[in-house]
Amino acid sequence: MRVLLLFLVIVAALAFAAVKFDVLGTSDVAPVDTVDDFVVEQAQLSMPLVLLRDPRKQSRRVSILSDDWLYCYPPTGKVYRVPRGYLTDFASIPEAVQGLINPFGDHAEAAVIHDWLYAVGEEGKRLEADQIFRFAMQEQGVGFLPRRTMYQSVRMGGNEAYGADQEWTFFDPLTLKPVEPPFEKPADAHVAEIPCDEFETQYFELRQTYISYGTFSDD
Repeated sequence: MRVLLLFLVIVAALAFAAVKFDVLGTSDVAPVDTVDDFVVEQAQLSMPLVLLRDPRKQSRRVSILSDDWLYCYPPTGKVYRVPRGYLTDFASIPEAVQGLINPFGDHAEAAVIHDWLYAVGEEGKRLEADQIFRFAMQEQGVGFLPRRTMYQSVRMGGNEAYGADQEWTFFDPLTLKPVEPPFEKPADAHVAEIPCDEFETQYFELRQTYISYGTFSDD
């Protein structure tokens, strides 16, 4: 318990140092940690989830998407589809410190898109995946310190998970049982590019165009 709390304090301190001194050397990356005046309509679009606990992951809350969910990233206009049946464990917060940072908090939507980008593991795009996570957390109203702490944590400790086989996990949304992935990993994580201020009006058309067809029990 003390070790985990100390780890969290160290990560928070490193997050502050990274902001002040750019210790991770990301100053050459275009800044994307501002929402500006963009109206985040997508934050109001419900994410269809089936919540459960997974004893294999320290009893953390995990979830299965019961339907496809789309996210548009304003700095690039890329639209990402997280497909039905995909299993996410939100933010991977150790059980002993979940009272300090809730794995299923305001950052839940950001964590789901981040999990999906790590599951696909698009070559050379890990930094972009982490930046999307950071940006989406700000969209959802996550405060500066927890946002930077979680961002720096995935920057420092997420390399092994990126593109790992265990991240590519699917369940039947009705039976809640594991199933084979309904399709192979795509080469590109995004499915379309549009101005994100048009995302709300195009959402259902995009969803229909890029719907995933899984091999689940109700198909």
